[in-house]
Amino acid sequence: MNDFTVNPSNLRDGASKVTAGAEAFVSSSGRPQPANPDDYGQIVSGSVGLAEPFTTDAFKEFLRSCGVLSDSISERLTKSADGYTETEATNAEESNKITSSINDLFD
Repeated sequence: MNDFTVNPSNLRDGASKVTAGAEAFVSSSGRPQPANPDDYGQIVSGSVGLAEPFTTDAFKEFLRSCGVLSDSISERLTKSADGYTETEATNAEESNKITSSINDLFD
């Protein structure tokens, strides 16, 4: 016997927190705006002009991808909680059948 236990309620709570994080990633992906090359002076502005808007677009895509990843994690946590709950219900049902069968032997 080991000391490992799973609380499906905690998994579901964690899933809802991760979902909130996913929503924050997705909603924040629209906020970044491309830098204005003129804000960097004559020497750097050429480089900034070449890098934008690609850099900002890549960052927005990164944020959206983090949201998708977080949604996937949340979904898997929920499925794990459901699996543990279902397994415990099945185990309890089987245990009751075994107990009933044993009791029938002595009745």
